[in-house]
Amino acid sequence: MGSRRGGDFSKFAASAGPSRATTAKIREIQTALKENKAARIVVATGIDLLAASSPPIATLVATYRVSKAAYDIANEANKAYQKTGDPNAAAVAAGKQVVKMAIGEARGEVINNMVDIGWTTIKTSAGLSTDDAQDRILTTALRNTLDEVLPQ
Repeated sequence: MGSRRGGDFSKFAASAGPSRATTAKIREIQTALKENKAARIVVATGIDLLAASSPPIATLVATYRVSKAAYDIANEANKAYQKTGDPNAAAVAAGKQVVKMAIGEARGEVINNMVDIGWTTIKTSAGLSTDDAQDRILTTALRNTLDEVLPQ
């Protein structure tokens, strides 16, 4: 899939040599994920469940998230520096990006608490009996849905 650094799957595809049909199908999937919230929720839930059940996958997911955060900070600093030529402006831009990410993490914690309390209440009031795996799948899907539909 494409990189936020301006990379493009087509460059990778050209070097790897897949067929035009494969390239077209991958682009079709990327477009669907960009345009379809339900698809993004299902994919995010699947990745979260894989990460919960496999330490190596969890490590890869965490590495991706840390790398993305570092990239976003460096990218904002670079943009500010390229625009102004001022290292102080670059530092301010990086700081703003860190604050933005911290706010996003706080939002994630609020969503997690809402889901945990809400699911427990729903199970109790409806008299549902679920095991840990079912709880994990349902709460992960709820978290991903709320993360997708609630305003940033």
